[in-house]
Amino acid sequence: MRRSRYGARHATAAVAATLAALLALPTGAVAATPTPTATSGAVEPLRKVEPTVLAAARSGTSTTFMVDLADEAQLDGAELDRVERAAGGRAGRVARTTRVYQTKVAHAEQTQRGLRELLRERHADFTPFWIANVIEVTGDLDLLTELAGRSDVARITTVGVTTLEEPVRTAGADADTPLLWNLTAIGADKVWREYGTRGEGVVVGSVDTGVQYDHPSLVRQYRGNNDDGTFTHDYNWYDPTGFCMSEEPCDNAGHGTHTVGSMVGDDGAGHITGVAPGATWIAAKGCESTYCTDASLLAAGQWMLAPTDRNGENPRPELSPDIVNNSWGGTGGDPQMYDAIVDSWVAAGIFPVFAVGNEAEQAPEPCGSAGHPATNPQTYAVGATGPDGVITEFSSRGPGRDGAVRPDITAPGEQILSTLPGSDYGYMDGTSMAAPHVAGAVALAWSAVPNLRRDVVTTRELLDRTAHDVDDQQCGGTPADNNVYGEGRLDAYDLVTQASSAQLGGVVVHAERDGNPLAGSRITLTSNLVTRTARTDAHGTVQLGRVPAGEYTLTATYFGQRTQRRTITVSQSGTVNLTLDLSEAAPWQPVSGRVTDPDGKPVAGARLTLADESFPGFVTDAEGRYSGTLPEAEYDLLVDYGRWLAPKTVALTVDGPETVDVALAAKTDRYGYAAGVAAGKWEDGGKVLAVTGDTASKGLDLPFPMTFYGTTYDRITVHTDGYLTFGADAVASVGANGPLPAPAVSAPAVYAFWDDLVLDHASTVRTKATGSGMNRQLVVSWTRAALKSDPKTRVDVQVRLGENGTVTIRYRKLGKAAAAAGGSATVGIEDASGTVALTYSGDEAVLDEATAITFKVPGRGLLRGTVSDANDRQPVAGATVRVESPNARQPITATTDADGFYQLEAPAGPVTVTALQPGYDLPPASVTVAETKVVKHDVALRTPLLVADKNKVSVSARAGQTRTATVTLTNKGDLPATWLAREIDSATPPAGVPGKVLSSFAVKDFYYAFGVGYRNGELIVSNSYLFGQVQRFAPDGTSLAKGVLDIGGWPSDMAYVPGRDLMCAPKMWIVGDLPIVCFDPDTLEVKETITGPWAGKLYYGLAYRAADDTFYLSGDGVIRHIAGLSHPQPGSVLGECTPPVPWITGLALNEEHNVLWGINQDAKEAIWAMEPDTCRALASVPDPDPNPISGAGLDIDEQGNLWTVAYRNQPYSSKVYHVDGSLPAYSDVPWLSAGTSGEVAPGERSELTVTVDTTGLTPGTYVATVLVTNNGAKGASTPVTVSVTVTE
Repeated sequence: MRRSRYGARHATAAVAATLAALLALPTGAVAATPTPTATSGAVEPLRKVEPTVLAAARSGTSTTFMVDLADEAQLDGAELDRVERAAGGRAGRVARTTRVYQTKVAHAEQTQRGLRELLRERHADFTPFWIANVIEVTGDLDLLTELAGRSDVARITTVGVTTLEEPVRTAGADADTPLLWNLTAIGADKVWREYGTRGEGVVVGSVDTGVQYDHPSLVRQYRGNNDDGTFTHDYNWYDPTGFCMSEEPCDNAGHGTHTVGSMVGDDGAGHITGVAPGATWIAAKGCESTYCTDASLLAAGQWMLAPTDRNGENPRPELSPDIVNNSWGGTGGDPQMYDAIVDSWVAAGIFPVFAVGNEAEQAPEPCGSAGHPATNPQTYAVGATGPDGVITEFSSRGPGRDGAVRPDITAPGEQILSTLPGSDYGYMDGTSMAAPHVAGAVALAWSAVPNLRRDVVTTRELLDRTAHDVDDQQCGGTPADNNVYGEGRLDAYDLVTQASSAQLGGVVVHAERDGNPLAGSRITLTSNLVTRTARTDAHGTVQLGRVPAGEYTLTATYFGQRTQRRTITVSQSGTVNLTLDLSEAAPWQPVSGRVTDPDGKPVAGARLTLADESFPGFVTDAEGRYSGTLPEAEYDLLVDYGRWLAPKTVALTVDGPETVDVALAAKTDRYGYAAGVAAGKWEDGGKVLAVTGDTASKGLDLPFPMTFYGTTYDRITVHTDGYLTFGADAVASVGANGPLPAPAVSAPAVYAFWDDLVLDHASTVRTKATGSGMNRQLVVSWTRAALKSDPKTRVDVQVRLGENGTVTIRYRKLGKAAAAAGGSATVGIEDASGTVALTYSGDEAVLDEATAITFKVPGRGLLRGTVSDANDRQPVAGATVRVESPNARQPITATTDADGFYQLEAPAGPVTVTALQPGYDLPPASVTVAETKVVKHDVALRTPLLVADKNKVSVSARAGQTRTATVTLTNKGDLPATWLAREIDSATPPAGVPGKVLSSFAVKDFYYAFGVGYRNGELIVSNSYLFGQVQRFAPDGTSLAKGVLDIGGWPSDMAYVPGRDLMCAPKMWIVGDLPIVCFDPDTLEVKETITGPWAGKLYYGLAYRAADDTFYLSGDGVIRHIAGLSHPQPGSVLGECTPPVPWITGLALNEEHNVLWGINQDAKEAIWAMEPDTCRALASVPDPDPNPISGAGLDIDEQGNLWTVAYRNQPYSSKVYHVDGSLPAYSDVPWLSAGTSGEVAPGERSELTVTVDTTGLTPGTYVATVLVTNNGAKGASTPVTVSVTVTE
């Protein structure tokens, strides 16, 4: 059944009864919770609400959001182990999964009960989840405010969206390849031959875009296949998105079909694409198309733990899969959104495979580009290698959360042939393609060694140990485990070999002291394959689980007691049960050393503690020295100063007197900012800024452009609460500080002393500009600002913004109270996206008057200048300045403003600079950028400048005579000018300037915008990445609406059919018929489909002619004229012609002047005016976008002007341009002829000959126009009026 995306989903009576029974179960994980109460205050609760949700609710309409409850269920691993051992074998695995399910459901029922009752009373539409303590709610501002006021609500966030990123897709591939390279690279074929297993008995799950279940290579492996021609989709397929039109599994994007094919694909006729073709699969559609909402992903993850019928009812945890592949993720949104699901899967023994992401090539820096959920160390994250075994450019790098190495492993992810919808095959690239290889390898191992099945810990160890190391430490790590390759390249054969040769036994350890159980003792088990560490429970016992048979070193430590070591032998399928006596006290030894900063200066006040120990540790003195004693043992020494220095962990073995010196590094963030400290004095004076009160803000212009996190700003807003933001003026100040990034502040910010401050009659804010040249500063000072929590406590805070991009914060007269020293304040910086921040301190009393805090980007400087026209020296607005550096992975760009000004941040050292603008050219120049300096570099763009010596030609002749005249064309520019002359049977030259950019706006919400359609003063733009996604805009770029056109692909160039009020577009996808679809522009409902002999190939451009209800369709190297909907055979070909250039991606028809416009996507792009039936070029104007390969959709408005989309190979950077299309009706003038075209070198001249033939003319005066167009950026068209007076 198809259900509304946000329709209410209610539990059945059977489920309710199950929930009631679960509340009586002795789960040991569900604790009673107090009845929630409303929090005090009218404003404070709304600080739990993400600003985007609050803004949507305040607009007056209902909005959908996620409510996170404060209490998350805790799963008791020891209890789950006991449950599994009690039943044993498969029954034990089922019992374990069932207990996880029961614990989670009971906890959700108990903690969500009051909130659900409230939502029912308010008649709200909501969906509760149990695998994570979250409820999806649709409501208005009143309901949102009421929910935020409840004590059981932790936060309220937007329904996030994650995208699927795959760089390359190629359909129609040859599936007859004997054996795919990627399968042999990991040794899957050797496993099949030598071990006789292909994954039999193992179930793999897919959370993705869906699956074509009846694909010849997948249908036999589908668990829902009854082997009699019928299928049972209950418990084997789930679609929480509601996107599939029927009850059967579907895949409207192709991504899921491809990944499942890489796990299990095999058609039984020798076409094998899967690593484990003997395994069976089930799937949940967690992604609507090539995007996935949080709600759908949560529902899919929940279903994997306890599959339900197709209606989401009657859960059966015993049918959960063994492995779940997740080829999705991203760097935006909530990084912990999927944590509860991953924890639940792992607790149940389900192996969680995740793609690490494809962001390395697009990110400013590849290191730290790993996407979540793969950043969670509980996931098994997979990077991608190519056929040469080398990491791909796109494969994201670590580190991940808390410094964890990401990925865990790499696998083939480039040129991967697998299954596609339409029973087809095709190639894709991406870590999405690599992850299924690991899922398939685990299936092979668990099939070969059933005793290993559902043992996630041991399987991870085996994967890690059998991977082939690759030493690549560019992002940190070690030669054997780094943030590029992880543990190395996947080897499925070695994995199965070691798993098979090392059968598993268990290890149970009891620790005691003086004959009594010793709780908290640290037990470590190590071998060349395994490292396990755990602490003993209250009974002095720890279960270390099953490990491969063999010899191990067992180490037991307890602080102050002598370490005990044993060599033990674990037998196959046996259990080692031993007791270690830790009664002997360990001797204490002196330990000392010195802690220094990056400059070698002593660090006073650094704390040195021991990981996982309660020992109070040491604190360094004024010279950075520490000393003390420790009992002999092995420790992880944690050195932490906080503030501007990053913490460090040092391995320490105490077996005698020890000296350990530690050098700390500066804190840095993912963008590249580094914290620091400096000396300096307070800057007095300045102009008073009119900002007072509790939550006030005031905007002001910067005296210089400042680049902050890569964006250049000319305005800031100063807030009463001790911080300032860049960009548009903010409405109010936020007083309740918190950790950074701060969801409550939706702008790039400098938090100098972010606390709830009040500016009263005794307080002032002053601003002052200092410095000169390109070394200026703006100083913002808050003086005698009162803490709202303690009005008698006042602080002086000062921020110095440097023209070179540096930020310095100083303090004065802080007082003696802890709050005055930052005890309740946040200090740091944050970027515009709200995902990158650098914190100096948070609620720590560490601020002082002698220390200034600095933030800067080491190794980078600023490049600034003006772009002008080399001919007239006037500024060129909208030009793209492009900088390339050997120290930058991608070109760095900036766009000039109305004054031609640009500024950008670039790596220090030599760089290559050029500028791009239609009609202009510029040879690259070399410039040296200085670190934390501003370097000026002006650019003069070259362009042709074709000037005619006259704009009027007049002749007189008798009838039957011929006269000639010449017009001299001089190129006063710096580049060759090419010109084209056309006749116009009119005395009036065209008023417009063809090709002139009238306006433009950015399409910020689309990954790759492509198609555009114009209708009655509105534009519809399509997204070529998120299938079917379209957005409606006003001509000024204001977003009017968003929606999804459900066509199983994306609409390319669009054309409006006014007689039917339909918008039509070629459907784009890598397989299928690819017809023209015509849809209602308001509802996005498909009304008509047009197909023909051309269907099945890629056609991009579309234009409509109302006079005869026909279309022009471009693609396949031609432009076809095809019949419209009123014709007997819509889609039939009426004619075709070859355009002057290939790759015409957009078409628009000017019916009044019978001109067919087309834009090409090529290195040399232009907008061409053509004769519709012959494709003969009439003229051309420059592509308005300077970036190469950017030509996309095209349409025309009532005034004859053009709208075109610039498709850029950079996510979220597409633009829509409005271009002057005022071409007159060209026509042959019987009595006039002129030279048609030519080229003029710079500084040279050319003659345009105009010939008048009065044969057949009666006496009188005749006037026409010769329009000379050229490739110059200015003066691209020159009208020459030609008149002839015919005498008797």
